[in-house]
Amino acid sequence: MWIHTLDSTEVIGDKLWPILKGIIMTNIENEQHIIIEGCYILPYYMKDFGINYSEKIIPVFLGFSTNYIQENFETRIVKHRNAVELRNWSEERTIKELIKEHKEFKTQCLQAGVRYFEIENDYDKEILNVYDYIEAEKRRIDSI
Repeated sequence: MWIHTLDSTEVIGDKLWPILKGIIMTNIENEQHIIIEGCYILPYYMKDFGINYSEKIIPVFLGFSTNYIQENFETRIVKHRNAVELRNWSEERTIKELIKEHKEFKTQCLQAGVRYFEIENDYDKEILNVYDYIEAEKRRIDSI
């Protein structure tokens, strides 16, 4: 299994998925908690889990609205692109390309039936909805 950084998100995701799926299942079986962050867990992978696993997973898929991208591309998106991981190259995507990516991602989420959160205007305020969702899901899982 060779992964090249220039491969598409889907190609890399498909190569990594069997490993990530095994990690997730093992953590559930051992009643451990884990957060896996990244763009390579694609929405349609969630259907690969049976109910005994899926009811114990809190998938969070997050994207930006067209308006948010247009209003915040340089000041919030590009400016904070190194917040999680160091990227030593300039942003090559245009606003138009990023909008297209986020629209396609939203469509994938809706088609897969997974919960999708879209930042419309104020990231700091709207991300609180994601935190509330995670807390509610944690309480639900604890009651199982």
